Amino acid sequence: MNPPTSKPFRPWNPEQMQLLPPSVLDYVPPGHPAHLIRDLAAHALDLSQVYAGYTGSKGQPPFDPRLMV
Repeated sequence: MNPPTSKPFRPWNPEQMQLLPPSVLDYVPPGHPAHLIRDLAAHALDLSQVYAGYTGSKGQPPFDPRLMV
């Protein structure tokens, strides 16, 4: 769940379809430790301090901090 901010983030969707391969998840086989890292970034890390820094409304939307982690 994203904390409320005054500026929207670019969408973050690890299951987003790509041209080649069809999904980003196709790069990483099931059971690979990278899935644990992705899940930690998406659900377990407290990124509230990072989200708090996004208060401006100028410019393009920033990348979601979960993606950057």
